[in-house]
Amino acid sequence: MISPNLPIRYEIGNTGATGAALTQVCSTIISEGGYNPEGRPFSISNGSTGISVGTGTETGIIALTGITGYNHQNIIPNLISLFSTSNTNGIIYNGYIFQSSAASQVTGTYTNVDINNSVMRYAVSPTIADYTGAILFETGYFVSKTDVTISSLSNVFNYFLQLTKDANNINDILVITAQSLSASPNVYASINWQEVY
Repeated sequence: MISPNLPIRYEIGNTGATGAALTQVCSTIISEGGYNPEGRPFSISNGSTGISVGTGTETGIIALTGITGYNHQNIIPNLISLFSTSNTNGIIYNGYIFQSSAASQVTGTYTNVDINNSVMRYAVSPTIADYTGAILFETGYFVSKTDVTISSLSNVFNYFLQLTKDANNINDILVITAQSLSASPNVYASINWQEVY
């Protein structure tokens, strides 16, 4: 086995005109001594270029997704940090997961995190056409000229919810957005995660 952390999966294909059938009875996974995933840690940010956010409309700050050819590794985000240097009253931020068909609603210019060691890529200032179908996993407020760090993501991204791809090879996308309660401040964000193989 190359990747023992992957889920059990069956697939049937047919290139002819006749029908095809697959019968699957049961599958079992047994872990003796518990489960302690180990993987490489990575981090991204929008660097020293702040993203201007206005009032009334969410603005994409940063997006994280798999590269082309990504083979279902388990991506577990563990920390998100946001910061603003402006003198506005406050900022509201949101964290979303776009899965399956909803992933097409997020566009941007993506850069590989580390082509030799990571299976992920990211986009600064992504565009979100629609939030329909997205999972809102985190929301909150922070006062400008301060920062907020969300380190409780282990309660969100666990055995059930991880960044992966579906059976049609569509990558999940994690997106951090923000909007201001007044004025148009610049916002900075970073995401830390672990890649379990």
